[in-house]
Amino acid sequence: MRKLSYHMNEDLLIYRYKSGNISAKEEEKLLQWVKSSDENRTYFKKYTQFISSIDSQRLSFNSKDAFDKFMAMGVPAGKKRQLTMYPLLRIAAMLVIVFGIAFGVSKVLPALSTPKIVMIEAESNYEQVLPDNSVVTVRTGGALAYPKTFKGDAREVKLEGEAFFNVERNEKKPFIVNVGDVVIEVLGTSFDVSEDKQQQLVTVTVETGKVKVSCEALNYERILFPKEQCQIHLGDKIAVEETKVVNDNHLGWLTGVLDFEETSLAEVVSVLNKVYDKPIIIGTDSIKNCKLTTKINKYPQPDVMKMLEQTLNLQVVEDEEAYILIGEACHN
Repeated sequence: MRKLSYHMNEDLLIYRYKSGNISAKEEEKLLQWVKSSDENRTYFKKYTQFISSIDSQRLSFNSKDAFDKFMAMGVPAGKKRQLTMYPLLRIAAMLVIVFGIAFGVSKVLPALSTPKIVMIEAESNYEQVLPDNSVVTVRTGGALAYPKTFKGDAREVKLEGEAFFNVERNEKKPFIVNVGDVVIEVLGTSFDVSEDKQQQLVTVTVETGKVKVSCEALNYERILFPKEQCQIHLGDKIAVEETKVVNDNHLGWLTGVLDFEETSLAEVVSVLNKVYDKPIIIGTDSIKNCKLTTKINKYPQPDVMKMLEQTLNLQVVEDEEAYILIGEACHN
C-alpha cells in the first residue's frame, strides 16, 4: 500500500487545482493521469513539492530562485533516465512566478494553500480511518482521495474501484463520495460502492441507514435503504437497475464469506474473482450456466478450486497467471 500526500494535477491543471479553480471533470482527468505511470507520479510529486516550497516561503518569495529551483529538481536516486519537462508544466511554473511578481506574494500564495489531500492506492485490501473517524476499507486495486481535514459544510472524498464505508454520523456535515459521474451522499451509515471502469458501471449497496445516490448525466436521484442496491450504467447501455440483495456476497471481498444458492458458474466466478488474488477463467462456454449451491467461509483459494472441481465435475488447470475451468455442459 502506498500512501501519498498530494495536491492533484496534470500539467497546467496543477496550477488550477492549487488555486481552487479546477472543475470536477478536470480533477478526474488529473487523477487518471497521475495513476497512469510511475513517471507521472514522480513528476506530480516533484511539482507539488515545488509549489509547497513556495507556500512555506511566502515571506521571502524570489521568482528567479523559485524557477531555478524548479528547473534544477533532479531525478530520484537510482533513476538514471532524465524525465522530460512537459511544456505545460513549464507554463504552470512560469504562471506562479508571473503572478507572484504582478500581484505580490500575499495575494498569490493564499490561493495556492489548498487543503492537503491524502491518496490511498490499495495494493491489498486496506482499512483507513478518516479525519471524522469514519472507517473506509478500500479493495485491492482501488484508490481513495480525501482531505487531511474536512473543512466547510461537507465531508467529501473521491473513489476509484471498490470500497466499504462505515460513516460516522454528522447531521450537520453530510459525507459525500464522488465516483465517476455518480455522487453518494449520507449523514451516517454503512454501504459498499463498486466502480467497473471497463463496463462503465457503478454499483451502490446499502448495509445500514439510508443513502442518496444521484447521477446528473442520467437525471437520476434515489434514496436507498438497507439491502437495496442500484447499478448505474453509463456506457452503451445507459440505464439504472434497482434490486434487493438476497445475500452478502457483494461483501465477500471484505469478509471472505460467500453463500451461493443455485447460482450460475459464471456469476460464481465473477464473485470469486473479487475475493481471491489469482484470476479464475471459464475455459468452456458450455459450463457457464452450471448451477452451484454452497457456502464458503474464508477458505483458501486452492480449496475453493478443488470444491468446484469435485462439485461440478470440472477439470481445473492452473498455470502461473490463472486457474482455468474446463468441462462438459451440466444437466442441472
